Amino acid sequence: MGNLQKYADPLSYIWHQSQFQLAKKIIQRMTDIGIIPVLPAFTGFMPRTVLSYFPSAKFHYSSNWNDFGCNESCELDYLTAINAAIIQIMQTLDLNAVW
Repeated sequence: MGNLQKYADPLSYIWHQSQFQLAKKIIQRMTDIGIIPVLPAFTGFMPRTVLSYFPSAKFHYSSNWNDFGCNESCELDYLTAINAAIIQIMQTLDLNAVW
């Protein structure tokens, strides 16, 4: 899912490392048999602590999942502008990549 902050307790460093090692093994096996992996870039989920690293950033919090709230993230013009900015940044990082 990619959006799990905690389950009963915060996820441990060991858990994160084990998931990272597993992902590397899976990707290696995929490339070994000729598969080109396509990985998700961003699920839209931001940890609550992100504001401590980016205090001037603007975030919108949705209500709980059952009463999913809709703010700018549901507006097509907003999403189009955000996607264009992300693609521009990605192309700046690697012109040869296929975005």
